[in-house]
Amino acid sequence: LPISLRATPTVCHRVITCTLPPKRSFARWRETARAIGHGGCRRRPTLRDAAWKDPGSETCYACRYTWARCTILVTAFGLFHLHAQTTTWRDASGQWNDASHWSAGLPTGFLSVVVGGNSRVTVPPETFVAGDLQIGVHSRDHSRVEVDGGKLVLMQDSLHIGEDSGGEGEFVLRAGAMHCVMDVFVGGASEVPGAANKATLRVQGGSFLGRTLTVGIGMGAEAVVSIEGSRPAAIHALDYVAIEGTSTLAFTLDERGVTPITIQNRVRGLRLAARSHLKIALSAEPPHEDVRLVSSHAATQGD
Repeated sequence: LPISLRATPTVCHRVITCTLPPKRSFARWRETARAIGHGGCRRRPTLRDAAWKDPGSETCYACRYTWARCTILVTAFGLFHLHAQTTTWRDASGQWNDASHWSAGLPTGFLSVVVGGNSRVTVPPETFVAGDLQIGVHSRDHSRVEVDGGKLVLMQDSLHIGEDSGGEGEFVLRAGAMHCVMDVFVGGASEVPGAANKATLRVQGGSFLGRTLTVGIGMGAEAVVSIEGSRPAAIHALDYVAIEGTSTLAFTLDERGVTPITIQNRVRGLRLAARSHLKIALSAEPPHEDVRLVSSHAATQGD
């Protein structure tokens, strides 16, 4: 099958000027950075990054590019977001709209949402909002969220699947929609040790939208993004898609081919790391004409 994949490098134009000591208060700084957004970086700041420069320097902690356009100052506004309330799904299987399973009530657009432990949550046919969504980010988590006809909109921050070593997280879109105003991370959100998790994003139908899609950036992560058949209406990234480490981008073709990943940015597109995998499977006899897997304005970049 002829395959055309395109991508270009990422350049960060923003820097966080932090007034917190990078070693003593780094965890708080990173979470604050996450809450207010970190420009155009391919990944979030890490502890190793914080050691490079003192707070207030003119170098981006996350990608080492010199700032060019704007500076975000971590203020009381950012710290307000840092201490935003969290509602956590208790160990169980059930429907998203069952308030008895949530530690602080049903998710809202102002709540950070965590699904951990041995849990399976189904999003039924209705529209729901959340601040962000973390699935299986802790060690020994075996967590799954499945959207089956509902619409889930993340209003504040990322969809984050998998992080700590030993944890497992999975997000499945069967029908409906998952729309995230910020980044989507599968297999860790920080390039640090201790992130040998298992994470899966599976799109079988519906509409999926995220600002970026980063897969397998956690060291040792087993991360998979699987696009299955032509039933999905759209899989769309506004900025870029990065397949890092040893992660896998998988497509399953049916009799009409497969819904392609579309990337809107005209400068950046798809990046495939040297050890990443591209897998193509068949569930039926595919079309005889070319099948497009990724549609991007920019050429694919690879190591």
